[in-house]
Amino acid sequence: MKALNNSYQSIFIGNIVYGPVYTTAGQTVTLGPEEVKHEVESYILNPQLIADLGDLSDKYIGSLNFPGVQTRLTELKFGRSSRSHPTTYNNYYNNLLSALNLGESCPYLQKINIARCTGLKTVNFTSCPRLQILDAEHSKLTGISFPANSILQEIYLPDTLETLTLTNQPYLHTIQFDTSASRLTKIELENVPSCNTYSLVKQVFNSQNAKSFYLTNINWEIADEQIATENGKLVGIDILDTLLSEKAYAKEGYTKAQAISGTITINIPEVKVNEYEIYEKYKKDFPNVIIQYGDAIGEIVTAYDLVFMTSNEDDAIIHYQVKTSSDQNLTLKELTSANGPTGEDMRVPSRASTQSHDYQFTGYWIDQNGVFYKTDKATVNKPNAEDFNTFSDYTSNMTFYPEYE
Repeated sequence: MKALNNSYQSIFIGNIVYGPVYTTAGQTVTLGPEEVKHEVESYILNPQLIADLGDLSDKYIGSLNFPGVQTRLTELKFGRSSRSHPTTYNNYYNNLLSALNLGESCPYLQKINIARCTGLKTVNFTSCPRLQILDAEHSKLTGISFPANSILQEIYLPDTLETLTLTNQPYLHTIQFDTSASRLTKIELENVPSCNTYSLVKQVFNSQNAKSFYLTNINWEIADEQIATENGKLVGIDILDTLLSEKAYAKEGYTKAQAISGTITINIPEVKVNEYEIYEKYKKDFPNVIIQYGDAIGEIVTAYDLVFMTSNEDDAIIHYQVKTSSDQNLTLKELTSANGPTGEDMRVPSRASTQSHDYQFTGYWIDQNGVFYKTDKATVNKPNAEDFNTFSDYTSNMTFYPEYE
């Protein structure tokens, strides 16, 4: 064990006291016999004077508590994992540790290793606000209570876990199960923005049992091929479809629309995206979810029917605008027009308008032959993207009708 400051250290094992031994701050000493029978009760005297108990994995401790004492311990090592003991973890198991009653005794605890401690069923760390790393791989835990509003960074969890609740963990970047999180019946991740929990949530719902969810301020990046596509075009987001199904239900007291919020970034090569179709598909059910597209998307297509008429309704023009991800500013790539109220493309829009804006048109107008003029009737070339909003010489309301090409 390592001394916190200059002090005397003692340990009581069975009916024998080892020590006291005087130690200086930071000094490490070894107390006790070489071998300890597992059933023998042991007590550390004055634990508040100890900075580190050392590696306890080979002591096979059955329980630990510090009744009425607040320690300055920053790390507890009861188990062995692939990270802590890369050469000796494989055949290690401790089924004797069956109780871990930290209470409010370890407010400075930063790391705890209970990997392969298969005797524990539940643990409570709610009074460990400085906890950063929990290593519980290949344990048999079914429940873990984490501190809220804390500085968790990494948690390694067993497949036996039944519920996972994390609240306000802005620094948490790693949530890793042994093989799968499919046994979870409830997942509540409230404001865990630094961790891409997309794969984790997919694992949770990769079973036939209905699960409860509450996911706020998500920051998902979807980069796999298991997303709904049809003929090379994105037509849906699988996990959102799952959350809309009977396999998922919202946390008690919330609707599904209230139970998920944040950003989903789709980043899949060679997939064409109709951003309006995807937006329309999910905006009603998940209004608090923003869907955006990363650089690896093959093509982003945004198609509008832009319909407006002159004041006497004897001239109508339809313009098509196509945008792609290759143009970072998403400016106009292609512009065509059809003229006359009986023109081939003049028709009642196939779906309701989604946006409506007022524009003042003063720069250009077009005659029935498709020739563009300035207001002084001087013939000009087809207007470029910068001229897009100045095609007429009157004030009108322009309504946008999305249509996929």
